[in-house]
Amino acid sequence: MVRQEVRDTAERMLQLGLTSGTSGNVRARVPGQQELAITPSGMTYDRIKAEDIVGLDMSGKRVWGSRRPSSEWALHLLFYQNRQDVGAVVHTHSPYATAAGVLGMEIPMILAESVAVIGGTIPIAPYIIFGTRELAEAAVQACGKKNAVLLANHGVVALGKDLESALHTALVVEETAKIYLLAKSAGEPKVLSDSDLPAIFKAFGNYHIQE
Repeated sequence: MVRQEVRDTAERMLQLGLTSGTSGNVRARVPGQQELAITPSGMTYDRIKAEDIVGLDMSGKRVWGSRRPSSEWALHLLFYQNRQDVGAVVHTHSPYATAAGVLGMEIPMILAESVAVIGGTIPIAPYIIFGTRELAEAAVQACGKKNAVLLANHGVVALGKDLESALHTALVVEETAKIYLLAKSAGEPKVLSDSDLPAIFKAFGNYHIQE
């Protein structure tokens, strides 16, 4: 069941324009098991099948599936080890959010809806070569208890309690980045303050997942 859900989420990510080719990846916890299901490396998302999804244990060892797991498996694994509230992770290369990462800028609190989903400002982790433990550690540290983090010169990591909410987080990040960059090109965006957070979380029913 989870293999099909991961596969369908990956294809949906492609259809929504959040990635292209073989870029990005999707992973989810396997219910009732200390295992993770992740998309394979080097396969386009419109061609993968459920049986191509790979299973890893919490040490990163492959426990089922014949494909090679995404090179970013350590990035996902570290988020799960540090955030028990996270059930799924989506890594995208969406254009506007990635552009913000290339500019080296975090995305401030410009929209109440975004703040409710992300938990505040969308932070940015420094550039470190992909597929490394160092990148994973930097991303987890920069993200903190937020639901998303930009990876400088790379892409986005979006978190959720399940695959649906993680994909929704990724969409919110991309839309917020688009609006921010458009607003910044015309003037200085007005940013919400920390004092606005309690009312926003209350109004949106504490959507933001946290421990």
